[in-house]
Amino acid sequence: MNDDRQKDDVTNSQPGGWKHAGLLLDGVGISNLGDFIYIVAINLMVLNMTHSPAAVAGLWIISPITSVCTKFWSGSIIDRYDQRQLMIGADLIRALLVAALPLMSSLWMMYAVMFLISMSSSIFVPSSQVYITRLVPAEGRKRFNSL
Repeated sequence: MNDDRQKDDVTNSQPGGWKHAGLLLDGVGISNLGDFIYIVAINLMVLNMTHSPAAVAGLWIISPITSVCTKFWSGSIIDRYDQRQLMIGADLIRALLVAALPLMSSLWMMYAVMFLISMSSSIFVPSSQVYITRLVPAEGRKRFNSL
């Protein structure tokens, strides 16, 4: 019984233990909430700017196009560099680009910024999955994923 308690204490006190996993989970959750809010906002902005449902549909075409253009090389970047740093950098880039969206006066500029945001997401999402896998011990992954 004491061995199990000591093992838990070691897991919680080690760098990369459950304390950091909780911070990561919070960060990813806040990031996902921000993604949802900006998607709703950008749809409304484009609809108000153009009064065209086709222009709004164009926003939804950008992400799959970006995936096709970036997914085949983003994995090699994720494998070569520190996933934590990639996640932080990609999220900061996304935040700056999202903050710049309301300043865009042209629909094509908005599309270009959305393309860059999607590229950044193509690095952030797989990086976070790899990082979570490394961060959370194998015996704790079911518990982590249930949160």
